[in-house]
Amino acid sequence: MSITLFAVLTIACGLSSAAPTLGGAAVPVPHVRPLDAGARDDIRNGLLQSPTLAQLNRELAASHVVVYLRWNAFLATRGRLVYVAHANGTTYLLAEIASRQTATARIAVIAHELEHAVEADRAPSLTSDADFTRWFRCVGYETHPGAADTDAARDVERRVLAEASSARRRSLP
Repeated sequence: MSITLFAVLTIACGLSSAAPTLGGAAVPVPHVRPLDAGARDDIRNGLLQSPTLAQLNRELAASHVVVYLRWNAFLATRGRLVYVAHANGTTYLLAEIASRQTATARIAVIAHELEHAVEADRAPSLTSDADFTRWFRCVGYETHPGAADTDAARDVERRVLAEASSARRRSLP
């Protein structure tokens, strides 16, 4: 991870430990946080097109996990989820999505990675990268050295791909 991104996420993790207030009332802070315009557009469109992605977003909003989301033009896989930090009872993760895919495919991969984030929230404790790796080796299977996947995430990706594709077809003239 680049030093700049690490610094941004470190500052963000520190600042987000206390809920912001407006007129004394707590303001909800999103648990899925796009870091670039492409990721922001994909998550916005995906939430409109896919009930499954919307449900994952609601689950994460009630969780102890925050996911930063960004495009990556040089990613060797379609997407990945990496451990960033754990602070004040919250686990911070980074989902990177290969930007070279179609918008519909990116939305499905975002859902895949967010399913992993929901799975991470179910872990008894994720306070380090080693815990994160160990958890996914327990609940999933190794796809290649250093990477794991789960059947649930693959199922979610297929479902969201179908939902987003159907929504796109319905919106065509």
